[in-house]
Amino acid sequence: MRAIRFVAGAALASILVLPAAPDAVAQAVSRVQPELDRDALLRCMADERESRALLERYRQEHEAFSASGHALDAQRRDLEALREATDPRDPAAVERYNLRAAEFGTRVERHNAGLAALEASRQAQHAAAQRYNEHCGGRHFQPNTLRSAPEPK
Repeated sequence: MRAIRFVAGAALASILVLPAAPDAVAQAVSRVQPELDRDALLRCMADERESRALLERYRQEHEAFSASGHALDAQRRDLEALREATDPRDPAAVERYNLRAAEFGTRVERHNAGLAALEASRQAQHAAAQRYNEHCGGRHFQPNTLRSAPEPK
């Protein structure tokens, strides 16, 4: 058993050999993903701000949509109770029920339109996040990238 463990350990040791200089790792990474220059970094920052703002907007719209759904559930229960209590032989009671049912139908239509708006908001945020990840994800920049170049004397 010892020989097998040793051989396996020796095989892993050859896989885990690190380059001699840490700069070699940084150079290998920079070849894969070029550093961001000032303009690219500014675009990445703008994309990140846009993505965060869209995410916040989506969160707020989602909360409003959820609240609307809860209100619709309560209104539906009230409408069902009204239907149970409505005497079908009383035209005024039937008319009251029909008016409430029409109001409920209007709210349902508005709620459903909100779902389409919520989906559009989600897609906009997804597109901004995807753009950020595509152009900025995994890329590095120098600490002084955003500093303006010194003016010539």
